[in-house]
Amino acid sequence: MSSEVLKAAGPALEIVRIFDASRRAAWNAWTDPEAAKEWFGPRGFTVPDYTLDLRAGGSWRLCLRASDGEEHWARGIYKEVVPPRRLTYTWIWEQRDNHEMRVDVSFEELGYKTRLTLDQSEFETREDCEEHRDGWTQSLDRLGGYLRKR
Repeated sequence: MSSEVLKAAGPALEIVRIFDASRRAAWNAWTDPEAAKEWFGPRGFTVPDYTLDLRAGGSWRLCLRASDGEEHWARGIYKEVVPPRRLTYTWIWEQRDNHEMRVDVSFEELGYKTRLTLDQSEFETREDCEEHRDGWTQSLDRLGGYLRKR
């Protein structure tokens, strides 16, 4: 692959997790702002504000607050919403250069378990990709804990 093509497409990541919860429970945890406030974000972060309009063309916006009080705002537009199977949306960090990334989350039913596959693409750099991999890994760890309590 030429470096121009890699730069145009940007690095991408894929994370797959299997949760001991129904697909509907995993979907609801992801798409209900009040539920997401309990698990979303890396360890040590809270979500004091999260709004969404869960439909194709609808928007979402959230604030991730670090333990030192620093706020990180992200927003995007839903491209595809197929309950309880799939979400596709854009991701933009507001304090950065407004670069748009793409996130695809699929929820596959495995009996009472759920295979969640998260793909994020169009990162500007490999470092950004790795930062998001770390953040998503911690968020999904927290999601697992949230779902175990339900």
